Amino acid sequence: MTDSFIFHEKNDILCAAADERLLVWYYLNGVYVDRELMEKCKSVKENSEIQRMSTIISYNQSTITIRRKDGGIINLSVSPYPSLLFDLCDKNGW
Repeated sequence: MTDSFIFHEKNDILCAAADERLLVWYYLNGVYVDRELMEKCKSVKENSEIQRMSTIISYNQSTITIRRKDGGIINLSVSPYPSLLFDLCDKNGW
C-alpha cells in the first residue's frame, strides 16, 4: 500500500513511500514502450525509518524529505545521475 508519492521538482521522476520502502521510477514513459523496461528504471530502497502513514514533503535534486507519523523528518538520497541526464537532454548537452 502506497502511503505517499511525489514527482521530482523539475523532471518526470516519481517517488513513492510504501511498506517501509522508498520506490523511485526514473523513466515513467517506459511503460508505453516496454513493461520490462519499467523494472530496469526503478530503484527500491529498504528503510525501516519509513513507517506507515509517512508523508513525502519534497523531492529536490537527489534528496527526498519524508515526515514520519510521529513528526520526525528523514532525509534520504537517491542517485543524482537520472536527474542530471534529464537536465543535459533539456540543454542539448550531449
